Amino acid sequence: MRFKSIPIILNMTMKKTMINKTTTWFVLTLLIAIILKIFHHRSETGDLFFLLWPTSNFIEIVFQTQSYWNTRGFHFHELPLQLDKYYSGGNLFIISFILVSASAPYYLFNTFRASLLFAGTLVIAYFFTISVNVIKFTMTLCMFALRGGPLWVDHPRVIRYEHLVIHIASLLIIYTVMKVCFVRLKQHCLHTTTYQVK
Repeated sequence: MRFKSIPIILNMTMKKTMINKTTTWFVLTLLIAIILKIFHHRSETGDLFFLLWPTSNFIEIVFQTQSYWNTRGFHFHELPLQLDKYYSGGNLFIISFILVSASAPYYLFNTFRASLLFAGTLVIAYFFTISVNVIKFTMTLCMFALRGGPLWVDHPRVIRYEHLVIHIASLLIIYTVMKVCFVRLKQHCLHTTTYQVK
């Protein structure tokens, strides 16, 4: 009877470790997200240069144009829009970081590897945000090109709804993709002895 109870005790211990690790990393994710939200709320366009600059570079490549920077954002010589705080995607960055980090299987790894995975979720959210920014900016330009057309497609309210749809669709996509990737990562780790659970 004693030997039969050992696997049960080990299983309960592993589940408790998984819960503790998951809780720790989730609390850390929320803490970082709150700090980022406070920063974004108090930020000006110049503070979001780290999001706007790569977005501007991609837009220059896509539309074969040049931009210049001032305190109000990036301005393009041949485009009717400026790239400012509104187009920075700061809130999208925070939400996508929460989604990706909440899906990550931190409990499979020791502290060092889990920390690398946590940093990786920030990097993924960063490049994802820039990609969505370029798509959002491009779609808005397309709507401006239809100015005077049906349904008032260039109306500010319509453009806000368009941005909302793009954000929701993109968040659903990244959540689904990362969930699949993390499930495969979990399966890989459970079939190898190279990872450490500590």
